[in-house]
Amino acid sequence: MITALLTGLVAKENVVATLGVLYSVGREGLTNILPTIMSPESAASFLVVMMLFIPCAATIAVLKKEMNSNKWFYATIVMTLVVSYVGGITAFNFVKWLGI
Repeated sequence: MITALLTGLVAKENVVATLGVLYSVGREGLTNILPTIMSPESAASFLVVMMLFIPCAATIAVLKKEMNSNKWFYATIVMTLVVSYVGGITAFNFVKWLGI
């Protein structure tokens, strides 16, 4: 899953393609295999982390150029990582609390 998350740095849509390659299945095969390897809590957590994770490389380049400050640029990257991690933990616990 981390490999798929890291390929999302290039473009978020690469995450699904990477999962398909890692599990040697097509797009339709992912719907069959993912429920066997991930609990609903894990799936919700992964989805939230992926959506809140560091944006694509093009966005990072624009952030670096527009901020004109390494301090604020790195603070933004760290904050994004922290928010995505906390969001993932929150999503995991929320789905677990719901009992889905």
